[in-house]
Amino acid sequence: GAVILGVWGILLGKRLPAWERWARWAAALLPVSLWNMAVLFYLKIREAYFYDPNWERLQNIFAFSAGDPVYNHLNEGPVLCAIYGPVSVWAFWPAVFAQTPFGVLTIAACLTVFYFFGPIFGLYTAGSFSRGLNEDQKKKSRMTAAFSIIFFAAIALLSSSLRNAGFRIHADAPALGLGALACALLVLRRKDSVLGISMAALAAVLSVWTKQVMVPLLAAMAVYLWAAEGNKVLRRYMGWVLFWGLFVSALFICMFGAEPLFISMF
Repeated sequence: GAVILGVWGILLGKRLPAWERWARWAAALLPVSLWNMAVLFYLKIREAYFYDPNWERLQNIFAFSAGDPVYNHLNEGPVLCAIYGPVSVWAFWPAVFAQTPFGVLTIAACLTVFYFFGPIFGLYTAGSFSRGLNEDQKKKSRMTAAFSIIFFAAIALLSSSLRNAGFRIHADAPALGLGALACALLVLRRKDSVLGISMAALAAVLSVWTKQVMVPLLAAMAVYLWAAEGNKVLRRYMGWVLFWGLFVSALFICMFGAEPLFISMF
């Protein structure tokens, strides 16, 4: 496969004589680079089977799907790996529909990769479809986006912290994914869009309810809006954060109880 894609890349580079030399070389290397990234992702997903904590962290979704309590009162119920918010449980819930243990872990591992890399890949891809570009500029923009994706994936694979967050079944991937989604919605929205800032605030609140350490994201987004767009937009954002924070918190307290949530999460 790599050889075929390598030949295809060379032919692709030769079909772009009007491009600069570096751009032709980049176009020639793109197919093989994407192939290598896909193979590495596949191997990391397969590797998930041999990391024991991945299996242990799935107990919450099975408890939830069976109707058993995920968060228990003090001195009650089994001890589960439920020290994060309910969103971290729901994020992997589709895995329970698999028919085999390996199927469950495969779905959960793929979801982990999707949550961690999906928003970033989507942000790069969306930026490559900017209006006002001619056809040649669009091709270069998409090629740049593809290499940006490959570069981000390479950094994630080389960094142990990012690699663990991106490929191990844990609250990290959905929390970071929702945080990235919140930032993307904030940056890509129309400046006068109430819906855009509302959805960004909701994604940020859900990120916090996935893993508590995401609280600083709320402040970071507020500082960005204050510096870039002024106090009026900042107040609108803070209003939506307050609304969604109260709504989501009330929903989870009604579902799981205030005391079990507090005992488990804090």
